[in-house]
Amino acid sequence: MGQTQEAEPYFKRGLELDPNGYYMVEHQGWHLIQLGDYAGARPWFLRAYDLKFGDNHLALMYLRLIDRRLAASSGKK
Repeated sequence: MGQTQEAEPYFKRGLELDPNGYYMVEHQGWHLIQLGDYAGARPWFLRAYDLKFGDNHLALMYLRLIDRRLAASSGKK
């Protein structure tokens, strides 16, 4: 909706209510990607994958995307 910066308190509250829910943890990572913080998003997707191990294709997809972005920004291939 174009108000990414203003969304932070809502994500924090969601994590307070559901700190171990893979879906909420995944969305915190997604929020950080929206802010351009790929390095900050990576641990959230790793945690989301751990919380829903083996059947979390979305977390794996974002982890691949993050790793590509971080490699490109560091000049690695």
